[in-house]
Amino acid sequence: MFNPLMHGVIESVKLSFLPTNPNLATEINDVGRTLHAEYDAKSNELIDELAKIYARHFTERELKDLAVFYKTPLGQKWANEEPIAIEEGMHRAKDWADSFSEDVMTRFRQEMRKKGKPL
Repeated sequence: MFNPLMHGVIESVKLSFLPTNPNLATEINDVGRTLHAEYDAKSNELIDELAKIYARHFTERELKDLAVFYKTPLGQKWANEEPIAIEEGMHRAKDWADSFSEDVMTRFRQEMRKKGKPL
């Protein structure tokens, strides 16, 4: 679940540098590969931290029951589909927030114009 997140962040940052530094594409891609390898090793740190959080919120029995669930067909589907659904939800939330922000900005301008104070 975390590898796509980590890889996505690295790729996003890498792609943000490429348009303004096209002559450095080889080096930027090399750094991207290096960071992928480096941060893959760090993913266990995140897993350990999350395990501590889950241990505070669930009993040992509940965690064992969850492990059994994840071995079922539905549990397998959940494990495969949940990260995709979360990512889709995050994209939709961002799109919604962007649209909402534009609406709020428009309303601010309208209301300020009514007060004789155009923005």
